Amino acid sequence: MRTSAKKVSYTSSFRKMLLFICLLLTVLFVILSRVLITAEAVAPDETGECQQKYYMSYEVQDGDTLWDLAGEYNDFSVQDSSTYIAEVRSMNHIDGDTIHAGDYIVLPYFGK
Repeated sequence: MRTSAKKVSYTSSFRKMLLFICLLLTVLFVILSRVLITAEAVAPDETGECQQKYYMSYEVQDGDTLWDLAGEYNDFSVQDSSTYIAEVRSMNHIDGDTIHAGDYIVLPYFGK
């Protein structure tokens, strides 16, 4: 009978240790994900100064094109229009060049 009592005790302590490890891993995951999510993107411009990268929601107006938006919101000292448009397409799951008035899209822009 003592053997089974030790086995139950061992299983109970093993479960407690496993629960503690799972809790610890969850806390570490939450902390690391918060750090990675709040990290800011920084890109140097042609003068070597670092520019902060920000994002904004933009309502597409009648007549807007991706090229027009690149001309207005892209910092050409950091990246060219083609790279900017490729990023906008990727972030917003846009195939081709067509955007529609009334849609909301996310646009990156740079600031100091």
